Amino acid sequence: MRIAKTILALLVFAAATPLSAAVETNTETQYYALFAADKKVGHAVETRTISAGRVTTSVKTVVSMARNNVPVTMRSSETAIETTAGKPLGFKSVMELGAMAMTTEGTINDQGKIDVVISVGQNRRTQTILWPEGALMAEGMRLLELKKGLKEGTQYTAKVFTPSLLKAWDTKVLIGPKVNCDLLGRVVRLAEVKVTTAGPTGTIESTVYVNDRMQMQKAIMLLAGMRVETVACDRTFALSKSDVVDFLKSAGVSGPVAAGRVAAAEAITYHIKPIGKAKLSFLIDGNQTVRRARDGTFIVTVRPAKAPAGAAFPYKGQAALTPNRFVNSDDQKVLALARNAVGDTNDAAAAVRRIEAFVYKHVEKKGLSVGFATAGEVAVSRQGDCTEHAVLATAMCRAVGIPAQMVSGLVHVEREIYGKPHAFWPHAWTRAYVGGKWIHLDATGKRYHPGHIAFAAGSGEPADFFNLVNTVGNFRITKIEVEE
Repeated sequence: MRIAKTILALLVFAAATPLSAAVETNTETQYYALFAADKKVGHAVETRTISAGRVTTSVKTVVSMARNNVPVTMRSSETAIETTAGKPLGFKSVMELGAMAMTTEGTINDQGKIDVVISVGQNRRTQTILWPEGALMAEGMRLLELKKGLKEGTQYTAKVFTPSLLKAWDTKVLIGPKVNCDLLGRVVRLAEVKVTTAGPTGTIESTVYVNDRMQMQKAIMLLAGMRVETVACDRTFALSKSDVVDFLKSAGVSGPVAAGRVAAAEAITYHIKPIGKAKLSFLIDGNQTVRRARDGTFIVTVRPAKAPAGAAFPYKGQAALTPNRFVNSDDQKVLALARNAVGDTNDAAAAVRRIEAFVYKHVEKKGLSVGFATAGEVAVSRQGDCTEHAVLATAMCRAVGIPAQMVSGLVHVEREIYGKPHAFWPHAWTRAYVGGKWIHLDATGKRYHPGHIAFAAGSGEPADFFNLVNTVGNFRITKIEVEE
């Protein structure tokens, strides 16, 4: 499920939250323990090295989680290379989520562009993107933090580049008072700092506690309704055995609809109430409409659109067709599967339905043991959960010239999970652009129906789905109106 990948990316972000080590030694290493739901679920190791006029900052993260009692361990590392003055020079990110590690390396050239090389197994992709003007990486942010200091009330903004996401985030920092902070039983007086990061689909807030040398000692985030902490500690504890927390357990939302009615409905209207001050976000397209009631309740109506017959493809344009790291629609295996699935039809509606059915059969081993694989990996491994079905279906649509995006949200599940009957659980599927309409596809065999509540659609990159952490687990469905 897509939320696992998004949470890992945010845990990496939390471990490398601005306000880090300020010591000027040649090499310094800091260890952190990662906690979720009051259990140790992993660790992070941050290393900063100065050599030959360059500063190399690396953060390695290991997180253990479970989804419906299936354990998964995911690893990542991020490295930023800068001058001692904080000028970005290059970066490297390694994400071990699927069958093979994905390595993303970038070099910032003198023209303000990033030459990027992405490798998954034997597959290698190159691309050039613009460096976000004014963006900082680890050392540049560290120098800014030192300049601003820790005087209470000080606030400033910066654009922070995250290598694993190939994105820069507008980040606001507000220095708060000094407070007593519990560091694994040791109470220390630290400055409390509020960090607000504005992504493309939502805002992420964290509270960071730093010492007088600007070294981060603790960071707290709420991810999908779950409290996640990063705490500085010694090497032995950081690398000690971790527990496994089921990240989906708190993500399910109970619904007051009898099992069996949802999938057969013509349309469903959901009355969705935020919990506390949660900032919710829902997808709006021809299948789902959203309005806000006076009391803050979201009124979400899902009515699946019908695909128009006779729409031609390939689509003459660029929207939602470009291959990327995860939806690698130019992979030769993906291309071959897409052509095989579509066959001789020249009707886009028929083509996407054939792809939907083909992917369901092609993914033979259906389970939750894969963190998140690329479309190319799924084409070969033929295993995965809803995320793998969605990424392959999306890539296959693009491969034959039909614009497509991955969608994340919730789906109604008839059977009881974690003691919750008639509940909605995190899910991923595909939407394809057919004859001027977005048509939703669910290649897991469920078929798209009004029991799907969509939060976001995007290219498959984790940054597209950051609104999930503010939406999943942060609302109640107070009323459901079924139109049969």
